[in-house]
Amino acid sequence: MEHKNIWVIVEKHEGKPLNVSLELLGKGRILADEKGEKLVAVLIGYQNADITKTLIEYGADEVINVDAKEYEHYRSDSFTFVLNSLIDKYHPFGIMIGATSNGKDLGGRISARRRLGLVAGCTDVYFNEEKSELLWERATFDGKLFSTIITSTFPKIGTVGNKTFRGNTPDSSRTGVVIDEKIEMAEEDIRTKVLEIIQEAQKATIGPDMETADIIVAGGKGVGSKDKFAIIEEFAAAVNGAVACTKPLVDAGWMHYDYQVGSTGKKVSPKIYFAFGISGQLQHTEGMKDSDLIIAVNNDPNAPIFQVAHYGIVGDLFKVIPVLKEEFLKLKQI
Repeated sequence: MEHKNIWVIVEKHEGKPLNVSLELLGKGRILADEKGEKLVAVLIGYQNADITKTLIEYGADEVINVDAKEYEHYRSDSFTFVLNSLIDKYHPFGIMIGATSNGKDLGGRISARRRLGLVAGCTDVYFNEEKSELLWERATFDGKLFSTIITSTFPKIGTVGNKTFRGNTPDSSRTGVVIDEKIEMAEEDIRTKVLEIIQEAQKATIGPDMETADIIVAGGKGVGSKDKFAIIEEFAAAVNGAVACTKPLVDAGWMHYDYQVGSTGKKVSPKIYFAFGISGQLQHTEGMKDSDLIIAVNNDPNAPIFQVAHYGIVGDLFKVIPVLKEEFLKLKQI
């Protein structure tokens, strides 16, 4: 049996595709072109018509659209049933799923249903030289090492987090094919019911949202203590930046996980990334290495962070930050 084409499972919220789905379409476009096959967006939901054109603009050659009331909200039974049916019919080569709460659930469910290998939380995916295997890269040993994994089953499936790939610039001139699939599942066969949608409580944040901010100011263990982290927050406020931190600060209870950048935290790619007192271990740099400009301050001239930084300052952050802050405030007045 021939397995062909790269699939991206598209997740939507409030009538729009999630950013991670659009980012995966960008990577999927590269993979499909390398293999000389099609990129297929798979959209399961309700009232999808407005989204299908967007998915083609972002790189899809085809959109498999499953549109029915019973798929208005994500439910494990119904979405697994649909995806399983589509795989039986089309036999894709590879499937990428966003590593959201729903995506992780769907990936696990379909792999269990079909007895497939699943690579979770990937940081990269690419073909081998012969284009016969997808190679999935992911963090192991708590982010200290990265492993490349090959699965022996078809389709090849992996979940990928937000901000792992940059995605494409939408092209309104692109054309594609929308395939409407009618796959029905009786409501009584779905073991869960959505009774109410409750909006997530607004998190207490420091400054702008880290995932959309142009400037991010991150602190590491070099800050010294939880109380001294205030200097990072103050500098972030001065430059209108979002606050971030490394995993050790979260492990120590200094900061909430929402602020963690790294392979086991959030992936970010701001215009400017300040790294204060951060040694630059692989776990952290994997989450911020795609920033347009990285400025690092560390008192260790051999710190690994300087290998990824565009500008590095060897010095005491408590002496450097006030000077940087003063200069930025001067620029604001110009």
